[in-house]
Amino acid sequence: MVDEELSRYVIDELEGLEEGVRQGTGSFGSVYKVRVNGMPCIAKRLHDILDHRQAAASPGSPARATIQERFRNECLLLSRIRHPNIVQFLGVHYGANSGDLSLVLEHLHMDLEQCLATYPNMPLSIKLGVLKDVSYGLLHLHTRKPAIVHRDLTVSKRPCHAGHARKDSRPGRLPPPRRISYAAI
Repeated sequence: MVDEELSRYVIDELEGLEEGVRQGTGSFGSVYKVRVNGMPCIAKRLHDILDHRQAAASPGSPARATIQERFRNECLLLSRIRHPNIVQFLGVHYGANSGDLSLVLEHLHMDLEQCLATYPNMPLSIKLGVLKDVSYGLLHLHTRKPAIVHRDLTVSKRPCHAGHARKDSRPGRLPPPRRISYAAI
Protein backbone atom coordinates (compact mmCIF):
# COMPACT_ATOMS: atom_id res chain seq x y z
CA MET A 1 0.00 0.00 0.00
CA VAL A 2 1.33 3.45 -0.95
CA ASP A 3 1.90 5.68 2.07
CA GLU A 4 -0.26 8.82 1.93
CA GLU A 5 2.52 11.14 3.14
CA LEU A 6 4.98 9.71 0.60
CA SER A 7 2.52 9.55 -2.31
CA ARG A 8 3.61 12.91 -3.75
CA TYR A 9 7.19 11.61 -4.06
CA VAL A 10 6.43 8.32 -5.85
CA ILE A 11 8.60 7.50 -8.86
CA ASP A 12 6.72 4.97 -11.00
CA GLU A 13 9.48 3.81 -13.35
CA LEU A 14 12.81 2.77 -11.86
CA GLU A 15 15.26 0.92 -14.12
CA GLY A 16 17.87 -1.46 -12.74
CA LEU A 17 16.59 -2.21 -9.24
CA GLU A 18 15.53 -5.75 -10.07
CA GLU A 19 18.87 -6.50 -11.77
CA GLY A 20 20.56 -5.79 -8.46
CA VAL A 21 23.64 -3.71 -9.35
CA ARG A 22 24.52 -3.25 -5.69
CA GLN A 23 26.69 -0.23 -4.79
CA GLY A 24 26.87 -0.85 -1.05
CA THR A 25 25.37 -2.59 1.94
CA GLY A 26 24.47 -1.51 5.46
CA SER A 27 22.91 -3.12 8.51
CA PHE A 28 19.31 -2.84 7.32
CA GLY A 29 19.52 -2.19 3.62
CA SER A 30 21.44 -2.10 0.37
CA VAL A 31 22.08 0.68 -2.12
CA TYR A 32 21.61 -0.03 -5.84
CA LYS A 33 22.57 1.86 -8.96
CA VAL A 34 19.36 2.63 -10.89
CA ARG A 35 18.04 5.00 -13.55
CA VAL A 36 15.04 7.32 -13.48
CA ASN A 37 14.12 8.59 -16.95
CA GLY A 38 17.65 7.70 -18.07
CA MET A 39 19.30 9.66 -15.23
CA PRO A 40 21.70 7.72 -12.97
CA CYS A 41 20.44 7.55 -9.38
CA ILE A 42 20.79 5.34 -6.34
CA ALA A 43 18.02 3.46 -4.57
CA LYS A 44 18.21 2.28 -0.98
CA ARG A 45 15.92 -0.50 0.18
CA LEU A 46 15.65 -2.87 3.10
CA HIS A 47 17.46 -6.19 2.79
CA ASP A 48 15.18 -8.78 1.22
CA ILE A 49 16.47 -11.49 3.53
CA LEU A 50 15.78 -9.37 6.62
CA ASP A 51 12.34 -8.37 5.43
CA HIS A 52 11.31 -11.85 4.22
CA ARG A 53 12.77 -13.73 7.20
CA GLN A 54 10.76 -11.56 9.55
CA ALA A 55 7.70 -11.81 7.33
CA ALA A 56 7.89 -15.61 7.33
CA ALA A 57 8.29 -15.71 11.09
CA SER A 58 5.50 -13.29 11.79
CA PRO A 59 4.01 -11.04 9.11
CA GLY A 60 2.78 -8.47 11.62
CA SER A 61 5.74 -8.73 13.98
CA PRO A 62 6.68 -5.56 15.90
CA ALA A 63 10.32 -5.87 14.79
CA ARG A 64 9.38 -5.84 11.10
CA ALA A 65 6.91 -3.00 11.58
CA THR A 66 9.53 -1.00 13.50
CA ILE A 67 12.16 -1.41 10.78
CA GLN A 68 9.70 -0.46 8.05
CA GLU A 69 8.47 2.56 10.05
CA ARG A 70 12.05 3.76 10.63
CA PHE A 71 12.75 3.45 6.90
CA ARG A 72 9.55 5.33 6.07
CA ASN A 73 10.55 8.07 8.53
CA GLU A 74 13.98 8.28 6.90
CA CYS A 75 12.28 8.84 3.53
CA LEU A 76 10.03 11.56 4.97
CA LEU A 77 12.95 13.26 6.71
CA LEU A 78 15.07 13.32 3.56
CA SER A 79 12.16 14.69 1.53
CA ARG A 80 12.34 17.84 3.71
CA ILE A 81 16.09 18.46 3.51
CA ARG A 82 17.47 20.81 0.87
CA HIS A 83 21.06 22.02 1.04
CA PRO A 84 23.80 22.39 -1.60
CA ASN A 85 26.17 20.18 0.43
CA ILE A 86 23.73 17.30 0.98
CA VAL A 87 22.85 14.71 -1.65
CA GLN A 88 19.43 15.40 -3.13
CA PHE A 89 16.36 13.31 -2.30
CA LEU A 90 14.51 12.48 -5.54
CA GLY A 91 11.62 10.33 -4.40
CA VAL A 92 10.45 6.89 -3.40
CA HIS A 93 9.61 3.80 -5.41
CA TYR A 94 7.29 0.92 -4.56
CA GLY A 95 8.25 -2.43 -6.08
CA ALA A 96 5.87 -5.00 -7.57
CA ASN A 97 5.01 -5.89 -4.00
CA SER A 98 3.82 -2.50 -2.69
CA GLY A 99 5.57 -3.19 0.61
CA ASP A 100 8.99 -2.96 -1.11
CA LEU A 101 9.76 0.71 -0.52
CA SER A 102 12.95 2.18 -2.02
CA LEU A 103 14.46 5.57 -1.28
CA VAL A 104 15.75 7.24 -4.48
CA LEU A 105 18.63 9.72 -4.30
CA GLU A 106 20.92 11.63 -6.61
CA HIS A 107 23.87 9.49 -7.74
CA LEU A 108 27.37 10.83 -7.22
CA HIS A 109 30.11 8.96 -8.98
CA MET A 110 32.58 8.24 -6.18
CA ASP A 111 32.91 8.59 -2.45
CA LEU A 112 35.53 10.71 -0.75
CA GLU A 113 37.72 7.70 -0.01
CA GLN A 114 37.81 6.80 -3.73
CA CYS A 115 38.42 10.44 -4.65
CA LEU A 116 41.43 10.68 -2.34
CA ALA A 117 42.81 7.41 -3.74
CA THR A 118 42.24 8.53 -7.35
CA TYR A 119 43.82 11.94 -6.78
CA PRO A 120 46.56 11.32 -4.18
CA ASN A 121 48.21 14.68 -4.87
CA MET A 122 45.07 16.71 -4.26
CA PRO A 123 46.13 20.13 -2.98
CA LEU A 124 45.59 20.85 0.69
CA SER A 125 43.38 23.82 -0.19
CA ILE A 126 40.93 21.48 -1.93
CA LYS A 127 41.01 19.01 0.97
CA LEU A 128 40.23 21.87 3.36
CA GLY A 129 37.42 22.97 1.04
CA VAL A 130 35.94 19.47 1.24
CA LEU A 131 36.06 19.56 5.04
CA LYS A 132 34.38 22.96 4.97
CA ASP A 133 31.63 21.65 2.69
CA VAL A 134 30.98 18.62 4.90
CA SER A 135 30.89 20.96 7.91
CA TYR A 136 28.31 23.21 6.21
CA GLY A 137 26.11 20.21 5.47
CA LEU A 138 26.36 18.97 9.05
CA LEU A 139 25.80 22.45 10.45
CA HIS A 140 22.61 22.70 8.42
CA LEU A 141 21.40 19.44 9.94
CA HIS A 142 22.50 20.15 13.49
CA THR A 143 20.80 23.56 13.58
CA ARG A 144 17.42 22.24 12.44
CA LYS A 145 14.62 21.99 14.98
CA PRO A 146 14.78 19.20 16.01
CA ALA A 147 18.44 18.62 15.19
CA ILE A 148 19.41 15.75 12.89
CA VAL A 149 22.46 13.77 13.98
CA HIS A 150 24.20 11.04 12.00
CA ARG A 151 25.75 8.23 14.00
CA ASP A 152 27.96 6.67 11.31
CA LEU A 153 30.10 9.35 9.69
CA THR A 154 32.84 7.72 7.57
CA VAL A 155 34.95 8.80 4.61
CA SER A 156 33.49 5.99 2.47
CA LYS A 157 30.00 7.51 2.79
CA ARG A 158 30.98 10.96 1.54
CA PRO A 159 30.11 10.99 -2.16
CA CYS A 160 31.86 13.49 -4.39
CA HIS A 161 30.97 14.65 -7.84
CA ALA A 162 32.77 17.04 -10.17
CA GLY A 163 29.43 18.40 -11.36
CA HIS A 164 29.01 20.15 -8.02
CA ALA A 165 32.51 21.57 -7.89
CA ARG A 166 33.71 25.14 -7.65
CA LYS A 167 34.64 26.63 -10.98
CA ASP A 168 38.35 26.76 -11.72
CA SER A 169 39.34 28.28 -15.03
CA ARG A 170 42.79 26.67 -15.05
CA PRO A 171 42.83 23.67 -17.43
CA GLY A 172 43.60 20.28 -15.92
CA ARG A 173 42.71 21.30 -12.37
CA LEU A 174 40.96 18.74 -10.18
CA PRO A 175 37.46 19.90 -9.27
CA PRO A 176 36.87 19.42 -5.55
CA PRO A 177 34.10 17.17 -4.26
CA ARG A 178 31.31 19.29 -2.85
CA ARG A 179 28.41 17.23 -1.53
CA ILE A 180 27.98 14.89 1.36
CA SER A 181 25.60 12.00 1.33
CA TYR A 182 22.45 12.01 3.41
CA ALA A 183 24.22 9.24 5.28
CA ALA A 184 26.50 11.90 6.69
CA ILE A 185 23.51 13.31 8.42
